[in-house]
Parts: sequence; C-alpha cells; structure tokens
Amino acid sequence: MNLYEKLLLPLLLLILVAVHSIYAQPQVDFTKEDPYNKPELWKRIKANPNDSSLWVKYTGKSWKAMTPKERENIARIRQELYIQSIAEQESIIGELDNTAQPTASVKGEALFVGYASPQSLAKPKTVSESDMKQLAQLEAMIMQERNDIAELKKNIFENFLLIEDALKEEFASFGVEYRYYSEVHPDGKYNEVRWIEEQELRLKQLKQKKVAELKKKIKGQ
Repeated sequence: MNLYEKLLLPLLLLILVAVHSIYAQPQVDFTKEDPYNKPELWKRIKANPNDSSLWVKYTGKSWKAMTPKERENIARIRQELYIQSIAEQESIIGELDNTAQPTASVKGEALFVGYASPQSLAKPKTVSESDMKQLAQLEAMIMQERNDIAELKKNIFENFLLIEDALKEEFASFGVEYRYYSEVHPDGKYNEVRWIEEQELRLKQLKQKKVAELKKKIKGQ
C-alpha cells in the first residue's frame, strides 16, 4: 500500500461513518401532529408557539445545532400554530358577532322578520370576561418577542444573518415580505444595528395593527 492509499483509506472511513450516522438517525415526520412524539411538550408549544426554549427542549437540540431544514420546518409549524391560534380566536369573535338574534316586534311596532330590531342594533354588545381574557392572552402572544431572536440579538454582528432569517419568518406570518439588508444596502455601509432596530419597529407596528383589528371585532366597533 503506497502513501496515497494510506492517507485515502482513513478519509474514506470517516466519510462512511458520517454518512451512516446521518441515515441511522430516526427520521422526523414534520407533516404530522406532534412530530417528535412528546405530547406534554407539544401541548405547551401549542399554547405558546413563540417560546423558543420549548422548541429546544422538544427537539433536543440548540438552535445553532439544528440543520437549516430543521429550522425551516420548525418555523413553518410555529407559523401554522400561530395562525391556528388567531383563527380560533377570530372564530370566537365571529360567534360574538352573531349574538344578536332575529326578533319579532312587540304590539304596535313594525315586524322585522330575520333581522334584529333597530333598538337592538343600537345596543352595544356585552363581551364576557372570559372572552376578554382570551383576547388579552392572544395579544400577549402576538406582541411577545421570540426567545430565539432575543437570544441572537445578544451578539447582532455575529448572528446578523440568523436574525434576518427569523425576522423574515415573523413578517411572513403577517403576509408581509421581508427584504434583506443586503438587498436594500448592497454596499454594506448602513449601520446593521440600526437596521435591525428599524425592522423590529416595523414588526411591532404589524403586531399592533393585528391586535387593533381583533379588538375592533370583539368590541363590535
């Protein structure tokens, strides 16, 4: 065996071990409910999908140790849970919108068939305390900063690209396209910290707009 073969053999063995370790890992089906089959943690994640510390416990990996595909799948699931939570809340609000039932007139008044009377339409809706609590919980969830973003921001320059990826996911959940720093400032001269602060302000405004829409619906204004 010549020197070249002696050097090549260990390298091939390392490649084979690495390939085996990748395919030996159990494959996670991200298309199903509770993909990691950890029902207790999954229940907590569904209640608060923005809590990144729960995702770290759930996957058994730190955010930096996850592959790009794993982060992508988690971002998709988190967004789906977030939208589902809003949809459920808006369903509750929709039920409140239909609380005014068709009424018949009293003697001497015109008969309204299939419609509420003008008097009832003029009355403000009564919103239950439990509904207001649910709205408050949803507002807190919407306005909360993701834990992974807060952690990454401890070193903005080192984690800049990861922060931008996370912000892109956040903007997408509101149906808004995020433009990367490199697209807007290809010369790289604009202050990166200021850029992140500006994007966070835009995100906060999107969240506030969504909260205002929910409040408007629930109060019937």
